[in-house]
Amino acid sequence: MKIARVLIEAGADVNHVAADGSTPLILAAYDNNPEMIQLLLDLAADRVNFAQTIQNGATALYLACQDGHTEVVRKMLAFEACRHQLATRTDSGCTPLFIAVHIGFDDIVEVRSRNQAARVRVRACVCLVCGRRAADGQTHTHTHTHLSLIHI
Repeated sequence: MKIARVLIEAGADVNHVAADGSTPLILAAYDNNPEMIQLLLDLAADRVNFAQTIQNGATALYLACQDGHTEVVRKMLAFEACRHQLATRTDSGCTPLFIAVHIGFDDIVEVRSRNQAARVRVRACVCLVCGRRAADGQTHTHTHTHLSLIHI
């Protein structure tokens, strides 16, 4: 951590992209390293690219949600720029929230629910948990058990 701190403070490229598309943020999220996440965000939050994806279109937030890294997700969602990534889809069409619900990481969904209510305004929406539908233009709020959505 000391070396990382020195490098970041010296202006190292916190968004250096490896051949697979990974960055320091992506690697820290994938490795469940909340200390490195915090260091990156404390020293370079204004420079970190939360939107960078690896080859399958997954962001750092997606990887953390996919693997149930609650503390990493909590730290990342403290930043508005990262919260925008909640709606980012992978190449297969999954969002970070969808994958957390699909795999069963309810604590990730709780973190998300505390940060912002899941309000949806779409042409049509189907909850994968209960099958509830929203018609054209309707807005509805889902509880943490109703956040697994397909937007049509």
